[in-house]
Amino acid sequence: MGNDYAVAMDARSNRHRPPVTMAQMQVVNRTSPLYTYRRTTSRDEWSVARSALGNSGSRWLPVRHPELYTGEVFRALAAGQGVSLPAPVLSRSTPQGTDLVTHRSRPLQDILLDLLRFSTNLSAEAVGMTASAARNGRPASLQESAGQMSAWAAARFGMSTVRLVDHSGLGANSRVSMLDMATMFRGAGADGTLRAILREHPFRDANNRIVSNPGLDVRAKTGTLYFVSALGGYLRAPGGREMAFAICNADLARRARVAGGQVDRPEGTAAWARDARQMKQQLLQRWAQAYS
Repeated sequence: MGNDYAVAMDARSNRHRPPVTMAQMQVVNRTSPLYTYRRTTSRDEWSVARSALGNSGSRWLPVRHPELYTGEVFRALAAGQGVSLPAPVLSRSTPQGTDLVTHRSRPLQDILLDLLRFSTNLSAEAVGMTASAARNGRPASLQESAGQMSAWAAARFGMSTVRLVDHSGLGANSRVSMLDMATMFRGAGADGTLRAILREHPFRDANNRIVSNPGLDVRAKTGTLYFVSALGGYLRAPGGREMAFAICNADLARRARVAGGQVDRPEGTAAWARDARQMKQQLLQRWAQAYS
């Protein structure tokens, strides 16, 4: 309980909200940090600054004990169908028995389409790790898997600057030049699989309204952090010419002042991001006109 907040943790979906007890949260009156986390052998223990909850009072949190979390959620869903199961316990060996149900995921291209649309970092890490395992056997760590992906990108597309520490792009030590990014998009081909899963990038007028017919077609992926804004993909000019591009705006000095500070929406970030997006839009329009 935190003043007027009653804390509840659940595994929310569109239809179900099974309660979760393996994660606990305390609401604390403080300015920063926004969150603290402590991991025990069987539980995720969080605290959150009251100011971060806003009016709705809800936040998504990562799961650090996915095996216990999955077991607890499955137990709750089963109970809703009249099936009583014991509490989940960790096991280091594969249980013996008969498969009752086999669930296969959607095709990889569909997963990647959603991954790019919603910037699902966990999916990016899972897909990258799975790709590494399929090529070279299970990697020992996320960083090792990212190193394998960096080597693959260098060999496949000639990306000499790529040095990645994960598959989501969140690691601050990852490095790649915009020239190499554009080279990658070009190498993947404007008529290849990558372009097909990139979203149409909207253009906006001076009042931030979407322009219904901008006269050019852009399929791209955004990348946004505080005081960093990136965009890369394909531009089809009015004359039909296809171009690959990669753009990154960054104010590294301002980024350094807020990175790791756990401040929610630091002052100036919204205006800076808006200006960065406008600059990229103007560049795309200029290139389309110059090279159509």
